[in-house]
Amino acid sequence: MISLEVVTEDELKQINKTRQSKSRINEGIISDNETDYIKKGRGIQTVLANTLHRLCKVPIKETGSNFEDAKHFEEQLNTQIQIYDLESRQLYKGEENQIKIYILMSEAHYDVISNIAGFTRANEDHNKAAYKKCKACKSKTKCEITQTKISCIKCHRQFNSKTCFDNPITNKKCTEYSYMCIHCHRFYKTRDLKPDEHRCEEVKCGNCTQFVPIKDHQCYMLKKDIKPHSENTCSMTSKLN
Repeated sequence: MISLEVVTEDELKQINKTRQSKSRINEGIISDNETDYIKKGRGIQTVLANTLHRLCKVPIKETGSNFEDAKHFEEQLNTQIQIYDLESRQLYKGEENQIKIYILMSEAHYDVISNIAGFTRANEDHNKAAYKKCKACKSKTKCEITQTKISCIKCHRQFNSKTCFDNPITNKKCTEYSYMCIHCHRFYKTRDLKPDEHRCEEVKCGNCTQFVPIKDHQCYMLKKDIKPHSENTCSMTSKLN
């Protein structure tokens, strides 16, 4: 857990710069204007982000934070962090905790996800079969959760019990289905990227769908083919003419 430190005098000066009313953030009070500025990415957001790194003792890197940093933030803040890409695919999930933070990762930039159900289009009432599945081994029914999790030396995923661990081997859903990199802690489906083709410095571009270097990739919007007119459209056009 982080200690009860406060925003330093220098950080407070940066927040109060050009402001008429001084910030009371050290008193645990965040004004409506400050909340709005944080959401819009104003200067206060940068100051508080740097403060968070300082309090959690996580160094700021030019390439941005990685999943190891996310794990350290979790430990310091006593929370669970879940990170998703632009295709709503979960890239990182920490240890279970009642307090959860959902984050969208695009290249090396992170944004908060305020509505995870809307983002992932998850609806338990309309997707009961998926809700009943075990998220660890993908079995149709949820496995019993034991205190000690079991790690697979092949796919590096964690399982809830011995039965949960055996299910992927029996159903051929170990590395044949998905895996986690022990270095960058990202999850991948094997059909998207085979384990021997994985490179930690590469992520899947949500636009061109290629696995590319995080820092240097320069992409462009792809042109979509125009859908051919259907018979119904042609018939309607003829009637209008």
